[in-house]
Amino acid sequence: MLTVTELSADRVDLVDRHLPLSRLSEQGPEHSTYLIAWEDAQPVGHAHIAWTGTYLGVPEIQDVLVLPGHRRCGIASLLTEAAEDEARRRGSDRISLSVSQDQNPAAKLLYDKLGYVDAGVEHPVLMPMPWGDDRRAVTDATMQAAARVVASADAP
Repeated sequence: MLTVTELSADRVDLVDRHLPLSRLSEQGPEHSTYLIAWEDAQPVGHAHIAWTGTYLGVPEIQDVLVLPGHRRCGIASLLTEAAEDEARRRGSDRISLSVSQDQNPAAKLLYDKLGYVDAGVEHPVLMPMPWGDDRRAVTDATMQAAARVVASADAP
């Protein structure tokens, strides 16, 4: 069974034996969070969420990684959805990400499937989202910066 949890201090060594935690030094409740995908008791993927210092000034999903033997099983989608839920829980109405169109075509396809769309601008900017539209805006032709509305206009 697949689950996603926030990385806790007591599981860092276990996770680090299976997955590279290259942004661990950035982790802290006010700066960033690692989400870990588990298949039973084994970590099989992660996503890092930066809360501050991001390119678009909104929370940013970074460093999504799924172990090769577990790819194309929905884990990256699950991690992305968990990151969006966490951003929403923390009061953000948007979340962003960047993906290389040339170097990571599989990720580009995933984010297209999840509704990310190219905004057609040269420099990353946060595009206004129509109320109730659950589409993301993507910018930049080589490194796409994307934003997604994670709360509706009706949300408190």
